[in-house]
Amino acid sequence: INEDATVALGMNDIDGVQTLHGGYFLNTGSPHHVEWRAHVGENFVQEARDLRHQYGAEGSNINFVHVHNGTLHIRTYERGVEDETLACGTGCVAAAAVALREGWLQGTTVPIQALGGTLTVALQGTGPFTNVVLTGPAQFVFEGKIEID
Repeated sequence: INEDATVALGMNDIDGVQTLHGGYFLNTGSPHHVEWRAHVGENFVQEARDLRHQYGAEGSNINFVHVHNGTLHIRTYERGVEDETLACGTGCVAAAAVALREGWLQGTTVPIQALGGTLTVALQGTGPFTNVVLTGPAQFVFEGKIEID
């Protein structure tokens, strides 16, 4: 992959969106809670961790979002990692679906600003959602070699 590569990934269709725990819940290949938060405070990780456990033993990934200048801004807490991550593809897809369903943004393509960079989600429908494509930059970050006897 060269340094300026852009990758488009076909993602799972999304059956629908539920309202739960003060936000929206949907499964985009991983369970995601999406909640509108115009301001994310210093306690984001603790708030998200507490909310993650409201979804039972397996939990849910937590995404706080808001719209600024036509772009969906997202902060994501990932279960398993048990901390905030710079970006989450399935979380961006979940957030885009909710933003279109709720009318926070219009159209079929959602620009998203995550801590780790800018992504785009294209999708059709208002729940169920189909033809879901996540597009963003790809950067070579690691090369390894392994010897097999």
